[in-house]
Amino acid sequence: GNFGVVTGFDMEPVPLRTLSLKGWRWSWSQAVTGFMRWQQVLADGMLPRDCVAYISFSIDPSLGQPSCRAGVISSGTQADLDATAALFIGSGGVASWGSAFGWALDSPTCNATEPSQSSRYKAKSAMLYAPMSAAGVEAIKAGMQQRFDDPRFSRSEYAAVTFLSLGGAVSDVSSSDTAFAHRQALADVQYLAYWNSASTAAANDNLGWIRGIWSDSFPHVSAGGAGCYMNYCDDDLPESAWPSLYYGGNLARLKRVKTTYDPTDFFRGPQSIRPL
Repeated sequence: GNFGVVTGFDMEPVPLRTLSLKGWRWSWSQAVTGFMRWQQVLADGMLPRDCVAYISFSIDPSLGQPSCRAGVISSGTQADLDATAALFIGSGGVASWGSAFGWALDSPTCNATEPSQSSRYKAKSAMLYAPMSAAGVEAIKAGMQQRFDDPRFSRSEYAAVTFLSLGGAVSDVSSSDTAFAHRQALADVQYLAYWNSASTAAANDNLGWIRGIWSDSFPHVSAGGAGCYMNYCDDDLPESAWPSLYYGGNLARLKRVKTTYDPTDFFRGPQSIRPL
C-alpha cells in the first residue's frame, strides 16, 4: 500500500437486503444503438439511486459468439426494477430487451456471473465522463470481433469490456474529499482477458489483444475526461501517466500526506505514491 498496513476493522451490521437483477442481450448488430441509449440514460440523470446499470461487450463461452449484455441491479421492488430497465429501450434506442434473464440474491454477495474457470487474466480500465461517440463503440466491437475471429484465442475463454454506472451516492461526495478522484464520472470501464494456458505465447497473445483494444478505444472513452481505476491496477501504464490517471487533482495532496507519514517511502510498490 501507499501509506501503511491495515491492522483491524470496526464493522457495523446492516439489515440484510435482496439485490435483484434484470438483464438482457441485444444482438451484436444492435450493440451501438443500445449503448448510445444506455449512456444517455446515465448522462441525463435518469437512473434511480437504488440501481446500478451495466453494459458489457463480451465473448461469452455460453453463447459462442460476441455478445452485448446489459442490465440493472436494484435493491428496490420488482416493479421498480422493471421500470428502470424500461428506460434503456425505445426512445431512440433498441426497441425491446431481446433475450432477458435475471436473478435475486441476498446482499452482500459476490457477482453471480463472474467467470471462475480461468487461471490467468489481465485487467485494464478507463473512466467514462461524458457520452462517447458511436465510433468509440465501433472500436470496442471491432476489438471483440477480432478476438472472436482469431484462431489463437479459445472461444471457451471469457473476455469483455464492461461499463458499470457510478453516480448516486458516489457523486454526492466531492472529488477532492477522498482519494478517489473520479466521483463525477458516469461509469467506470473494465477491460478483461482470461486464459488458461501457461505458455508464453498465450500470455503474449492475450496481453497484445487487451492492450490493442484499450489503445483503440481509450481516446473515445476518455474524450470527456481521462482516468483509470487504481483497484484495476495496470502495470502497462507508464510512470508519466498512472499518477494523474488514478488520482487526478488529488495527487499533490496525497503526496503531501505520504511525505508527512512516510517520508522515507517505507511502504512502496511499483505504483505507490511517492513522497515529495
